[in-house]
Amino acid sequence: SSFRWLRGEDAIRRFPVPGGNGWASRFCGTCGSPAPHANQDGKIYFVPAGLLDDDPGFRGYAAHIFVGSKAPWVCITDAAPQYEEGFDSGTIG
Repeated sequence: SSFRWLRGEDAIRRFPVPGGNGWASRFCGTCGSPAPHANQDGKIYFVPAGLLDDDPGFRGYAAHIFVGSKAPWVCITDAAPQYEEGFDSGTIG
């Protein structure tokens, strides 16, 4: 509820993920960087960690999504729920 755009929202482009059940990739149309985006009902915002300037201090995760296509060397070591693909927004929050 505290997320807000300061500028640049008009540069965001959307690319639907094939078979993604309504999921889409959002990115900057100028530089190609991944962009923050809300889930389908607008209640949860996803902010790519690479966009943060500083350590947010947050170490807990609500869930891990699309683990069915994660790289084989990635090890998920916490107890957060794991979803092979996306998740229903009613599942988390």
